[in-house]
Amino acid sequence: MTKHRVMNIAIAVIVGLAIIGLSSQLINDPLHFFLTALITVVIAAVLIWVFRRFMFQYSTGPGANSKTDANYKKAVKQSNQKYKKAPPKKQDPQRLLNKSQTNSSTKKRKNRPTHLRVIQGKKSDPPPKKNAR
Repeated sequence: MTKHRVMNIAIAVIVGLAIIGLSSQLINDPLHFFLTALITVVIAAVLIWVFRRFMFQYSTGPGANSKTDANYKKAVKQSNQKYKKAPPKKQDPQRLLNKSQTNSSTKKRKNRPTHLRVIQGKKSDPPPKKNAR
């Protein structure tokens, strides 16, 4: 038998015993069963609240990622300066129509500088061949 099959059988046995125990407690003493279930739910809710309140506060609270946020804002600012992106301005709709009509016939393609550099190398000499032994 494989490990997965043994594990599946063990889990099925545990779940079956739990169902038998819960059903027998529900039949024999329903008030105690519901009281125990209510106490369990309340304790679980308190533990979840405490965990979320104090544990997640350190990872996502105010100022937790301030260094990362500052670095991100700095990178965005540098990128905007590099590519000269100005914040979008609201324009008058009438002005936009006039602009599109006059520019449609005289549109010119803007040459953006490429941010690539050509490395000059020796193209006349072929690379030396390795001897196969």
